[in-house]
Amino acid sequence: RLLYLFHSEYEQMAKRKKRKKETWKKQFTYEIIGLSLLSLAIIGLAELGMVGRAVQQLTQLFAGEWYFFIFLSLIVCSVYFMWKRTTPPLWSRRLVGWYIVYFAILMLSHVHLFRLLSNEGRWQDTSVIRNTWQLFWMKVTGEAPNTDLGGGMIGAVGFAFFYLLFDADGTMLIGIVFLLV
Repeated sequence: RLLYLFHSEYEQMAKRKKRKKETWKKQFTYEIIGLSLLSLAIIGLAELGMVGRAVQQLTQLFAGEWYFFIFLSLIVCSVYFMWKRTTPPLWSRRLVGWYIVYFAILMLSHVHLFRLLSNEGRWQDTSVIRNTWQLFWMKVTGEAPNTDLGGGMIGAVGFAFFYLLFDADGTMLIGIVFLLV
């Protein structure tokens, strides 16, 4: 009986030690993820080296001139990872509202970009997405380093979709409605 009590007590100690070790590993993982995201955001924002330029160009491809919001959200997520030591909720009602506002801003800036560029009569191809890719590639290769990218590919896809359905003025109206929602 004494041996059984000793064995039972030993098992409980081993379980507590194992739980502490698992908790420490999990917390350490969240810290590493948070620090990695924070480093990536700072490197991209500051354009540090080839990696910084590549990360910044990738975010510019998707979000155009509003790319810094991606870096800001990476910083917020990294702080959340390190502070709460859990994965941030990405699909709450409030965040979906912010996503819609961000999408509307990207789309409206793309509408504005194409209105400006259409006045100059620069387009041989009528595809918004191909023209956005061409503008991006001109910026990357240095042919036109100060090229405005509007809302990037996200804005281009939104503009192309709503332009097909509602024309340019209807797209502006939809964007304003998305901002008000």
